[in-house]
Amino acid sequence: MDSSDNGAKKNHNHSGLVDLVLSWTLQDIFNKNLYKNKVEEVPETFPSIRHYLNSFIYPLIEETHADMLSGMMGLTRGPICEISNIWIHGDYKPPKNFVYEIEVRAALDDHGGREFYKPEGGDIVLLSSIIPMYASDLSKPPRYYFPAMIVRGEDEENHIKIRALKPVMGEGDDGLVLESLKKERHLYVVFLINITTSMRIWNALHGESNMNLIKMLLQADSKAGDSCDKCSLQEVFDGPAKRSLAKLNLLSMNASQMDAVLSSIAASYCHHRNSVKLIWGPPGTGKTKTVAALVWTLLGLKRRTVTCAPTNIAVLEVATRLLMLVRGDLRDDCYGLGDIVLSGNRERMKIDDCDDLFDVFLEFRVEILLESCFHPLFGWRHCVNSLIWFLEYPKTEYDLYLQNSKKEKEHVEQEIKTKGKAECVRLGINENKKAEKTDVDTKTNKHWRCKNKSEVHVENEKSTGSEDHRCGSSTIRKAGKQSSKKREKKEHVISRKSEQEIKTKGKAECVRLGINENKKAEKTDVDTKTNKHWRCKNKSEVHVENEKSTGSEDHRCGRAGKRRSKKREKKEHAKNSIENKNMETVEGRDHGEEVEADEDDKEVCALTFLEFTRTELLKKERNLNLCIRNMCKHLPTSCLSLAKVKTMHEALALLEALRMALHSYKNEELENEFIQNDGESCEDGIASTSLLNNIRDKCLRKLKFLRSECDLPVTTDKRFASKYCLSNALLIFCTASSTAKLHETGPYDMLVVDEAAQLKECESAIALRLPGLRHAIHIGDECQLPALIKSQISADAELGRSLFQRLASLGQPKHLLNIQYRMHPSISLFPKKEFYDDQIFDAPNVMQESYRKHLLKGKMFGPYSFINVGYGREQFDKYYSRKNMVEVAVVSNLVASLYKVSLASKEKVSVGVISPYKAQVFALEKEIGEKYDKNDYFSIRVRSVDGFQGGEDDVIILSTVRSNGNGSVGFLSNRQRTNVALTRARHCLWILGNESTLVNSKSVWTNLVLDAKRRNCLFSVEDDDKLAEAMAEPMIKLGHIGELIDSDSPLFRRARWKIIIGDGLVASVMKLKNLETQKKLLFLMKKLASGWRDSSKARSSLKSIRINGTCSQLVELYNVVGQYYLLWTVDIVKEDKKYIQVLKFWDALQSQEIPKLVQHLDFVFGNYTTNTMNRCKFKCVERALEVPMTWEIDTVDVSSSSAHNEEEDSQWLSSKLSSLSLREGYHAVPPPPSLYKENKGKSKHLRKNHHLLNWKEKNV
Repeated sequence: MDSSDNGAKKNHNHSGLVDLVLSWTLQDIFNKNLYKNKVEEVPETFPSIRHYLNSFIYPLIEETHADMLSGMMGLTRGPICEISNIWIHGDYKPPKNFVYEIEVRAALDDHGGREFYKPEGGDIVLLSSIIPMYASDLSKPPRYYFPAMIVRGEDEENHIKIRALKPVMGEGDDGLVLESLKKERHLYVVFLINITTSMRIWNALHGESNMNLIKMLLQADSKAGDSCDKCSLQEVFDGPAKRSLAKLNLLSMNASQMDAVLSSIAASYCHHRNSVKLIWGPPGTGKTKTVAALVWTLLGLKRRTVTCAPTNIAVLEVATRLLMLVRGDLRDDCYGLGDIVLSGNRERMKIDDCDDLFDVFLEFRVEILLESCFHPLFGWRHCVNSLIWFLEYPKTEYDLYLQNSKKEKEHVEQEIKTKGKAECVRLGINENKKAEKTDVDTKTNKHWRCKNKSEVHVENEKSTGSEDHRCGSSTIRKAGKQSSKKREKKEHVISRKSEQEIKTKGKAECVRLGINENKKAEKTDVDTKTNKHWRCKNKSEVHVENEKSTGSEDHRCGRAGKRRSKKREKKEHAKNSIENKNMETVEGRDHGEEVEADEDDKEVCALTFLEFTRTELLKKERNLNLCIRNMCKHLPTSCLSLAKVKTMHEALALLEALRMALHSYKNEELENEFIQNDGESCEDGIASTSLLNNIRDKCLRKLKFLRSECDLPVTTDKRFASKYCLSNALLIFCTASSTAKLHETGPYDMLVVDEAAQLKECESAIALRLPGLRHAIHIGDECQLPALIKSQISADAELGRSLFQRLASLGQPKHLLNIQYRMHPSISLFPKKEFYDDQIFDAPNVMQESYRKHLLKGKMFGPYSFINVGYGREQFDKYYSRKNMVEVAVVSNLVASLYKVSLASKEKVSVGVISPYKAQVFALEKEIGEKYDKNDYFSIRVRSVDGFQGGEDDVIILSTVRSNGNGSVGFLSNRQRTNVALTRARHCLWILGNESTLVNSKSVWTNLVLDAKRRNCLFSVEDDDKLAEAMAEPMIKLGHIGELIDSDSPLFRRARWKIIIGDGLVASVMKLKNLETQKKLLFLMKKLASGWRDSSKARSSLKSIRINGTCSQLVELYNVVGQYYLLWTVDIVKEDKKYIQVLKFWDALQSQEIPKLVQHLDFVFGNYTTNTMNRCKFKCVERALEVPMTWEIDTVDVSSSSAHNEEEDSQWLSSKLSSLSLREGYHAVPPPPSLYKENKGKSKHLRKNHHLLNWKEKNV
């Protein structure tokens, strides 16, 4: 049996995809035909569900195998790290589950400078004793490697869990491997591939749950997308969807878009049958707008909907568009956002750059809820309980505060005696000074004031009763459930005593930590300008944890707050600054001016009862306000009703009113008022006699109602919080692969798949099997790119075919969005005809004259043009991808021109540069660089065609790369890829390519070039002088300078002077090794051909080299660089019965070689007649440029024989000049006697025909 059969046989043991991948040997991986005999084409119809699911298994394995091979081939550039520690995990279960935990670090001896590898779940890696550069390095003894899978990325302890099929550590024969690794002293982790998506597909193909939708996809059903006969569309929109229909009418959708949304909404109400609807959205037809409108409506109808797409970019685009619609309907700008969840990987989604999506991103939401609402010490329950306790027992709280202050003072005094006065002064004085300075800077209200800066009693502030009782929140909650008020009060006092006991046991450590942390805490006060208590970070002290509940929103949000993007931080900082400023004003108004420290008074004064009450109430109000704000923003509406939100705001208003009412009281009055009612409320049957107590009673009723009705979970578990959010959300956005995480948070009503034509059908099975799912809407365009498949075997087996494409090919109806809003009509004309059978119409907005942009001058740069770059050369990079450096130069020049125009006009322009080849994309990125990144008016992005799908820009420059004589264009002939490339532009589409190559390709590009020619949209790059010059440098670098030194080259084809080049010049230039010198020579010739002259410089050069005789009258010598000169003359040729002045470039030589050439030229010019010499020396200047002269031949005075001889003489001279070799000896050949015979009436013709400077008109 061959190796192919052996390798394929490994799948029959049902060990799973991971075991199969880890079992592949190097020989298996590099065997491209390992599964060739097992892979069969996926059919279009299926007899059973099991046949349907099994049809994808071997193509999936083959695709994973091809991906693994690609990873092995890329070992040279694979990310890498080094294992610093490795030990056996608790899940270690031989003989197959060899599970370990590892710690990693950067590879210390990685001289290749490769990227540091950050392990993620689902990665397949190599554990190797060396840093492999090639796969062959792994098989050289005594080196070893182990394939393994990352089961879990870094956890809180920076441990990574891995799984292998062989033991890395253990007993037996494999233990020898460990010994070898110990000798090597290194073990590296090299990334190969990630198989997370493949594993999810594998699980979907082997599961048994929820086959409702899959059953109806097995056979062809032309009525599958039709509406249910038993459901009435009118009843739906006259009933529950009536309000949604009214909102849809405000979105200005066209008829096709509206019909697509309404039919999908009607399907969501059908309980008689399952359905899969197809919406066909060609480029620019408002597909994203339609999807956003659909899910927005489903959100309003409370339909639990999962919206997914193949890529993160597509998911983010739809989510962003939806939030634009949703924010207009939100109450308080936040309530209702909790119904929307965006789930995904933060780094791959680049959420930090998406400020608008921060509030709905699951990872951030979970952290905010855990640290602000669900936390047992400072969450919602604690905020409410602490407020209720304080309002009911304010005097008790104040007494506890005084007791704690006194005891803390005693503790510090005892420490002073124990440690000595010197240590006390060092710690106490310095910290006290810093504390008082911070108080002045931040204008915050402390619980007590120290009147002597040398007193160490600063430490007492840590134990004040403002927020310290947070650590006893669990006790408070228990007390709140008791019916007896006395029991509640008793338990709270016990909690206080227990806390004090803990503090007493660790006096010295607490004092030490308190002082040190005081520095950090007070510094935070200065930075954030918020009113905070001192915070102690030691988790072993109970009072340390209490302080976590104080402070600003950033403290509450924890890491989530730190992860905000810079833009969001600026917004939040501005918002918090305003809020804190207002709070500081209130505090200043409440407390008045701070009491100045008295140097002679060494007593510590605690806050009065009035001051303490104001401070505590303000602080608790702020904490509750923050908690409520986060609850409104991040909790689903099913967990927090609008009525409860209203009650919360009423409670906050009462708290503010209560705090403001305190202004009318003095300390004794307030103390008497609260002492009489301490622990009593209206619920006790005692009516309040004062306004203050009346407000307090109302507030207590609201808070107790909220405590009983808003029963939020109390947890710090991220997984629980994540599941809580997903289970209660109405609208979830994620990739199709990530829907695998949603199987435990169902059921769901609807599935919406955007860019469905890019999604492999086997991958769509992950989402189609979501629990409870009955209806699915697939939106896509099968005329655009499908999913990317690496294995040609799997591609031939139709693994990349989408469900959308298969159903469409079977005849299932598609709802077509038939109006495009993106492309100028000149751009959309060809795609509409070629790909969509003219079923698409241009919207009114693109047909307006204002939509036509004239960014650059010239017909070539209109809305649509094909620019022929005939001198391009395709070449391979080291990864065997093609590039065309001549096209790169042309693109770079176009981008530079657009940039200058944008800056000058202050008009925003977005440019997209796309190419089908990666090597060309890399070359373009290198050439363009980051020159234009910091401009507000101009933006540019360079992408492959595949990477640009779904994108659009004002101007698209398409580089086709291919340039050869046989018409070979490779995968460029793919119609779907071509469609994507041609439909990304809004105002201008400029296509660069080789006309001959593309016409001969016999593909869609043949039709495109011929269509451009019929429409007069075909141009040559030489038609623009700047683009022609741009081509010179890459052609020189490629060694094609000989093609440039030619009268028909792009540099000279449109020049004012016709040029003649001898073979000597080309040979001389080719011998030059310096590319810069070649470039200078070429552009000097270009300037001369355009009419530029510098005669003074030339004459000085002639004198220095001592050129005499006839040559001195005709020869021009221009310096190129150093002692290198260009020698040229003006001469006369006959063309179209006219004599015309031309430039003749003889050679480019070193100064010492010039006399030899001049000696031979002197003989040639010695045979010129006086009239010929005069014509050569005749100069006609036009606007500082020298232009060629023309003379008509006098046919009256010249006999036919003379004319014949003159023509013969001209041909003789031209042949001798063109064949003149400057590196060989020159031989005098007698010219015919009739050469340049004097013609009568030449003076007359010179005067008469002085205006015949028609060379420019003829050639332009």
